[in-house]
Amino acid sequence: MKYYQLITYSYLVLLLIVDIPNETQGQLPDLQCYSCVSLPGDNTCLTNPERVTGPKIVNCENGWCTIIRQELTDTPGEIISFLRGCEKSKPLYLDNVIEDAHHVFYFRTCRTSRCNKGDGLRCKNSTQLLLFLI
Repeated sequence: MKYYQLITYSYLVLLLIVDIPNETQGQLPDLQCYSCVSLPGDNTCLTNPERVTGPKIVNCENGWCTIIRQELTDTPGEIISFLRGCEKSKPLYLDNVIEDAHHVFYFRTCRTSRCNKGDGLRCKNSTQLLLFLI
């Protein structure tokens, strides 16, 4: 009976999900970030940053790629401004949502090339690794 239990447990597979914040991950020395602004009437920066006219990618060596999204509290989803860019020093807000009486601000940061591509609603500053141990 003990021999059977030993064989059964030897096939146990353990699945771990580990979050590693991007702040601790090594970034590329030639970090590139999308850089653009969307205002009411022109959502190109929000919907398709690759198609923005003019310079759309900036070098951001040893910095953070950022997204700042501003909405009205009265009409959720209505974007007042949307910015993608680079911060050379550590931003005050890494991944926060701040709300006042009239506005909701979404602050997003990341440290891999062209990582500031999302809509700014969801936080993408961590990478999930799946580890399989036998």
